[in-house]
Amino acid sequence: MAPPLRPVRVARHRWRATGFTVIELMVVVALGALLITLADASMVYMVQSNRVATQAAQLANSLREARAEAKKRGLPVAVCLSSDGTRCDTRGSDWAEGWITYVDTDGDGSLDSDESVVRKQGALTGPGAAVSEARQVAFSRDGFGLNLGGPVVWTLSDASGSTTVSRCVSLSVVGMIAESAPSEGACP
Repeated sequence: MAPPLRPVRVARHRWRATGFTVIELMVVVALGALLITLADASMVYMVQSNRVATQAAQLANSLREARAEAKKRGLPVAVCLSSDGTRCDTRGSDWAEGWITYVDTDGDGSLDSDESVVRKQGALTGPGAAVSEARQVAFSRDGFGLNLGGPVVWTLSDASGSTTVSRCVSLSVVGMIAESAPSEGACP
């Protein structure tokens, strides 16, 4: 004879909810949004600052290349404001539109049909300005500035014209080219 059957006890399991509450998730999302907002402002400044520094380097390198070309060829070499890359502009002061470097074989300060263009620099990338009073600068065969009458300064800035995001490129009479940050909000 078989033993009598006993009732089996079924264990009751209590399921406990795990995870985050809605309030905890909202606090984390709010903190994340705050951090992104703070980082975004810094990121925008960094991008603008790097863009202006790159543009200043492009201009300074073109000037250095023109100076070296003048010394190499033993002829005057000029860099002039040019929006189309084929002729020197007689109006305007924003070098961000582009410039050309050419060998001024006759030394008359103008690009003639028989003179060779060494370099064409198109418009600078991104918004901004590269302003100078000079529309053209030239280097003698010795690398000195020709007919400058004093130092030439370009002020490069972002689209807002803010002095916090700007750079200066200067050319001295003796042909020295320098890049710098503006001091007290203005280029020297």
